[in-house]
Amino acid sequence: INPSDLVKHRWLMAPTSSSNRLVIVVVFLAVPSVIGDHLRGTAAPFSATHPDPSLLKWDGVPTPGNMSYGTLTVHLDPDDPDSPELKLRVRMLFSKKQPAPFGPMLMHCGGPGSGTECLNLARPAGLDLDGESYDIWSISQRGIAGSEPSMKCSGAKLPPLGKDKYDISDFTDCPCAHADGTPLTFDRGTEIDPDDEEQVVNLLNHMKLRSKRCYEWDKMQLKGAKGKTYNFWEWSGTQLLAYDID
Repeated sequence: INPSDLVKHRWLMAPTSSSNRLVIVVVFLAVPSVIGDHLRGTAAPFSATHPDPSLLKWDGVPTPGNMSYGTLTVHLDPDDPDSPELKLRVRMLFSKKQPAPFGPMLMHCGGPGSGTECLNLARPAGLDLDGESYDIWSISQRGIAGSEPSMKCSGAKLPPLGKDKYDISDFTDCPCAHADGTPLTFDRGTEIDPDDEEQVVNLLNHMKLRSKRCYEWDKMQLKGAKGKTYNFWEWSGTQLLAYDID
């Protein structure tokens, strides 16, 4: 059986404004009972409410019709069992019937950045359907929303008083913050003259400095079981999310 033939994707797009849309990815895993895994909940002796504890642990005792938070354990490199383990937060709205007749349904609110809070939209959007067909769940992607390790920097600080000029480093120790002297930069542009080669080169040099410092951040250097060092930045993103879901 080809697993790709068992997966159906439905995209529901609800416009929130002319320039911004909320995208919810709903993935139906229509899996025969003989193929289920720890999330499909169909392979004895494990189920959605009683998963393989080496992979998924619920914070409390899940009950049909209610929501539970849990922690999913995955390897940094899906093909390397010696790579470090990651802890990803998940949340599930359990079907009133267990096991759920049609297995799990994933809710994902776009990204990067979608987390377990995406599940909050299930009932308001009517995606819980009859409440009995699916176990509806969401996941916090690698590095965000309670998953470990976290990409979040906690180096914010109050600047010293009385300075004539303040730099970025006066406000944060985060290695991924812009380097001092970086031109004002925001999500879709920067305050430089694109026709001025000197200004463009200056911006790119500052961005290179920030990227190098962020890449080398000790928090992102993870040790595997055999002592090999892995850089977390190289093992995050949508492709890895697909492996984690699987």
